[in-house]
Amino acid sequence: MRRLGTSSMKHAMGDPAMKDILTQATGLKRPKILVRAALFGLDDYVRDRHLRRCLRIEKLPTPGRALITLLDIEKQLNSERVTKSGNYLAARHVDILIAIMAEAQAFRTAIRPIPRLV
Repeated sequence: MRRLGTSSMKHAMGDPAMKDILTQATGLKRPKILVRAALFGLDDYVRDRHLRRCLRIEKLPTPGRALITLLDIEKQLNSERVTKSGNYLAARHVDILIAIMAEAQAFRTAIRPIPRLV
């Protein structure tokens, strides 16, 4: 198993609830093949198109809200994977992991405090 996030994700600024979302995202342990496939697809992530497809919605949420929803979807997909459900789709799981990685990055950027120039 490989951790989904990078060490830089663990150093997010902001309130503890926001950090907890990032902790959940970085704490995911999934098979290397899923993580590698997601990393490979990360460069092609286009938020508008990709997130609409993943969440099956028209109006895009903020990165934080998207991340919460994506983590819920991923939890269900992982449960299907572990139980070897006939409904499990590896391609959808990879899409969700790609979106989690990208939205975590966007969320980290959004909560990072702006440095003050003195």
